[in-house]
Amino acid sequence: MSKVKSSNIVILRILAMLMIVAHHYCVHGIFNYWHTNSTLTAYVNNVIVGIVSMGGKLGVDIFVLITGYFMIVSNCKFTKVVKLYLTTLLYSLLLLVIAYIYGEHHVPSKILNSSLFPFGGNAYWFMTTYLMLYIFVPYLNKFILASKKTMLNSLMIITTFLWVLIPTFTPADYCFSNLACFIYLYFIGASIRLKSYASIFNNKQLFKNLFIMSCIVLIGYTFVRCIGADVNLWCVTKLGRMQTIFIVSIAIYLLHYFKDLEIHYNEFINQIAVSVFGVYLFHDNSIVRPFLWRVIVRPCNYMDKPYMILYLLAVVFIVFILGIVIDKLVMSISQKYIDKIVELLSRINKFKRKACYKFVIKSIHRLNRT
Repeated sequence: MSKVKSSNIVILRILAMLMIVAHHYCVHGIFNYWHTNSTLTAYVNNVIVGIVSMGGKLGVDIFVLITGYFMIVSNCKFTKVVKLYLTTLLYSLLLLVIAYIYGEHHVPSKILNSSLFPFGGNAYWFMTTYLMLYIFVPYLNKFILASKKTMLNSLMIITTFLWVLIPTFTPADYCFSNLACFIYLYFIGASIRLKSYASIFNNKQLFKNLFIMSCIVLIGYTFVRCIGADVNLWCVTKLGRMQTIFIVSIAIYLLHYFKDLEIHYNEFINQIAVSVFGVYLFHDNSIVRPFLWRVIVRPCNYMDKPYMILYLLAVVFIVFILGIVIDKLVMSISQKYIDKIVELLSRINKFKRKACYKFVIKSIHRLNRT
């Protein structure tokens, strides 16, 4: 959808990032430090935290589905890949410098390596996998568009069985990597946009029913797993993983729901959505993460308080807004330099392609002469 028409899926992107921030509130600030149901309030709060934590992988699924939905009818540009890489590197180095200055000129070697090499060191697992997916987009698009409907349907049924249903109900996992899961979700998003492909994913009523069923199962599962004096909150994430049928079904239905909404284009909303990746790069940085959740927010201090959910919502909102403001500030200063670097690299890339083309042509002529 062009920006002059609608902001509906843009709102879904914002919602997905809010869910990811809430997920990090739970897993980084609570899961490793809180294990008791000493009171009824603590039990209820454990259930709430368990349910909210599942929104993290749901948000990831939504982002990848949206990417497939838009990119199947767009071109993957070299400049976009470079911008993603440079922006991630910029955030990583900027936060490293701040940590160096305020950390009395000492940064642990592990943090130093992950900051200098945010992709190779896997400091940002999502951005690493997302960038790899983006590189493969032209080839994935050609495969999808060149495939027959019956073959694509068969492929999606097989991958759904192996990569979604089996990991949901058994300990086995045949997806093997985050990239494979991203490609699978990309195919679904693309199929929803094309409509005539993989028709099972275009059945909105089916996924509405699966959405309701999934919500009931996940909430009920969390209530049961949190029963007892001691609770391991990590156990509730089993059904909340990225490739379970419940999370995938909810993500697909939300994409269907939001794409059918009639929300006119709103410049303010779209400008916020432009910076959602900045929110992720800021708050889930390996340097910021422990300081944010364990020193500033300290969510465990509120786990036995009746207003815990209000505190959680307030923190998520503040972190999100802070991330937006920081991204706008960082980009206002660095955008022109990033654009210059991208332009330079784009010229070098074009020059290399032309040089390679000329070399191939000359080689063919030489072979013909001989």
